Amino acid sequence: MDTVTFSTYCEKLREYAKEFLNVDIPDPDKYWRSHEKNT
Repeated sequence: MDTVTFSTYCEKLREYAKEFLNVDIPDPDKYWRSHEKNT
């Protein structure tokens, strides 16, 4: 699965969760590695 296909898949999952499950899935934290090193 290429990057574009995977990104589209993730976005569709977020839309489904929001509409049918009333769950908000946030975007991942792009700075997670720097947070992990500081801990």
